Amino acid sequence: NMGKTIDSDVNDEKYQDFKQKEKDLLKVESILMEYSKIMEEYQSLKQYEAYIDSSSIKEKLKAAAELNTGNYLCTAVITKADSKKFKNWKIPLTKKSFTVQYDATVKAGIKDLTKADVRQKGKDIIVKLPKVEITGVSIDNDSFKKMDESNNLFNPINIEDLNNAQKDLKEKVIEQSKKKGVLKVAKNNAETLITGMLSGTNGDYKIKIEWK
Repeated sequence: NMGKTIDSDVNDEKYQDFKQKEKDLLKVESILMEYSKIMEEYQSLKQYEAYIDSSSIKEKLKAAAELNTGNYLCTAVITKADSKKFKNWKIPLTKKSFTVQYDATVKAGIKDLTKADVRQKGKDIIVKLPKVEITGVSIDNDSFKKMDESNNLFNPINIEDLNNAQKDLKEKVIEQSKKKGVLKVAKNNAETLITGMLSGTNGDYKIKIEWK
């Protein structure tokens, strides 16, 4: 009987030990589940923060709309000459020509910032910008100078001639500005300006600029 009592006590002790371990295991499982829940909420919060950051960045880009970050200033000269024609035949004694000079400004940058794509990747918020292009050309009419003129009584120089000369001049200065690197300057300036403009809205995230 005494042996049975000892065995019973040993078994009871093992059982109690098992139950205690089971309780401890349940506590650990509970802690792990709670930790997992906290981490899910944390990740959800971080994703929400990234969404808020991305949204605020889109709003800033939308507000900026057109962004001019490069200027090319020049003085351009153009010569125009023509004669009156009958079909494809030039009428004699109707030739006219003139050479004029204007100051011009070529602007380069991003025409529409609302077309920029914004996405979050890890710790980065990537802003993909539309390509840099020529956004406008302005001619200072007050700078007009007539360098040379060969008028013709039968084919006088008129306003239409000067307007056509300005159109050709604009095309000329655009090509000139591209050769001088205005697009490259505008691109570099746009990256610096937009990164600075978006600072303070990105929280713990780093702004990265890419181009379409």
